[in-house]
Formats: sequence, structure tokens, C-alpha cells
Amino acid sequence: MVTYNSGGEPPETATIRAPASAGYCRLRTHNAQTVVDQSSMRSLDNGNTSVICVGSGCTANMTPSLFEAYYTTEEEIQILLEHQSGSDPAGIYLRVEIENSKWHVLARIGIRRI
Repeated sequence: MVTYNSGGEPPETATIRAPASAGYCRLRTHNAQTVVDQSSMRSLDNGNTSVICVGSGCTANMTPSLFEAYYTTEEEIQILLEHQSGSDPAGIYLRVEIENSKWHVLARIGIRRI
């Protein structure tokens, strides 16, 4: 999930905007041979074979993009969890720490071997 933060919010508050930037997360494998513009998720189409899954739609108002996926491999791979939120990410953050709190918005993934 992501959140807005202008830096002027009082402690323990979040800025809610309407309309809000929409987005989603994406889970994919990383291949060093694939040249991708790291500044934009859009440089790699969601139909690319490296994309494992795309999360649900969300907004930058701390609404999470959720997914559940199973991936089978017989070799060591790198997995990336990406997130995009609108075409202008100014003031939108994956992580905001205010007043040294250890509880804050963040991206999180759990991986289990089965």
C-alpha cells in the first residue's frame, strides 16, 4: 500500500485525497538479461512472461493492493514486488516514518516453500 504525505500533516494523521491516484502492485521475476527502464513499471508489459501476478486495484489512501500467487521453479530466481500509483508519484510514499514510530505504511511480502 502507499500513502500521501506532504510533510505538513499533524503527527498520527494521514492525508486522504479524493479523487486519489489509483494503482496496483505487481510480482515478477527479475532477469538480468531483460533490459527494463527502472523508472517505470510500464516499460515492461503485464503480459510479459516474467510477471507472476498483478495485485488488485488500490488508491494512495493506504488502500492495499492484494495478491496471492503460486510459482514453481527448479532454479534460484530473484523476485521483485513493484508498486505503481498514478502517473505523477509526487507526494506518494511506500514508507512514511513520523515521530520515530516503528508502525508505518509499508510494502510487505511473505514467501513460503511448499
